[in-house]
Amino acid sequence: MVTPCSEERIRRRVLIASITTVAVLAVPFLAVPARLAAGASTPAPATTSTSTGLVWSILSPSSSPPALQDASAVYDSDNKTVVLFGGLTSQGTVSDSTWVWNGSTWTDYSPAQIEEPPGRYLASMAFDPALHQLILFG
Repeated sequence: MVTPCSEERIRRRVLIASITTVAVLAVPFLAVPARLAAGASTPAPATTSTSTGLVWSILSPSSSPPALQDASAVYDSDNKTVVLFGGLTSQGTVSDSTWVWNGSTWTDYSPAQIEEPPGRYLASMAFDPALHQLILFG
């Protein structure tokens, strides 16, 4: 049972962000299974078959997140997107950016579009299908 005192501490330490669309990874290009890249605007330059029968394609979206270390990423099954948040930039600063991958391109959401928590790194994220929310903690 959670006591009111510990429940308040949990509320302070756990940020539950109700983000409608957000996705992420920090790489200049992303390899994804061809079936996920079906909506891509440009054809994939190369494909590789795996032992599981999946076919991977290399995509080069027009925009992508900067190189990040220790960022948090999660798959949002409601919106079929990947959300990337935070991390350390190559300059060593803590990022508070939220990037979303929709299967063909990355979108950088500004603080005016979504409520971003303060920057952090080495945090964890999960998607709660019962609450339809992304949960960021750490």
